[in-house]
Amino acid sequence: MNALNSYSIKVRTDVTSPVFSDGMVVTAGDLNALMHYPVDLFQTLVSAFFGCGIVCGFGVERYPASDDASEEQRKWWLTIHPGMALDASGFPLRLSECQKLSLKPDPCSCDPLPEKVCIAVRRCVVPESPRDDADACDPSGSDSTAYRRDREYVEIKVFDPTDCDLPYLCKADPNAARASSECECLQACPASHCGESWVVLACVDIDPCDGITDAPTDCRKWVKPVHCACQHAPAAPNVPPNALTVSGAQKKKAVRKKAATKRATKKTRG
Repeated sequence: MNALNSYSIKVRTDVTSPVFSDGMVVTAGDLNALMHYPVDLFQTLVSAFFGCGIVCGFGVERYPASDDASEEQRKWWLTIHPGMALDASGFPLRLSECQKLSLKPDPCSCDPLPEKVCIAVRRCVVPESPRDDADACDPSGSDSTAYRRDREYVEIKVFDPTDCDLPYLCKADPNAARASSECECLQACPASHCGESWVVLACVDIDPCDGITDAPTDCRKWVKPVHCACQHAPAAPNVPPNALTVSGAQKKKAVRKKAATKRATKKTRG
């Protein structure tokens, strides 16, 4: 028998599933493991297929100029639009409403104002709904065992990219090597990471007096299917980027007009 045919090795993964039997005492840990098993499968599949990044939306723009907007809002405020994203762990981040963000520095702060700041979002979980038997005045009851629900939030953070202590940033890399085909792009596995995952939305240049000096720079990294499809989408030949598309009705009208002109020309010549 060939020795290679009998070779095997078992490598442990991060996914575990609970096993129950009749008469066993089920603990809170067993029930939590039962709940986390499908979540672990979801994370594994989502991370492998989609990677991390923006699914849709999450655009960042300067505060819109209007009659009711103050000078401070026009100078220092940004608007973050609703959107859906995936962090590097495969968890979804959903922002349902527009959020207004002020970049105006604290006048009492002695720290120098950075020339550029970036905006990132992440998923965070906050325990809510205390147990009925939990004593709010008992310091020992402040741990996770005193709560029965976890509420998910989207945290928005402004940070200096030159002095960043964020563990992992999911952002667009303009210097990344371009895949030779959409198929190769989709087959690439995402890089592994440890710790928290932040999804970068945009960066802006700021001035101590003038506030936001330019439009936000788009640093959004799209999820893998969107990124691969857009990266290898065929460009329309001889069409300017900002050219308006002609509707089908307009094309048919132009063809009919051209045919009528030809018929009139032939009739005149005859």
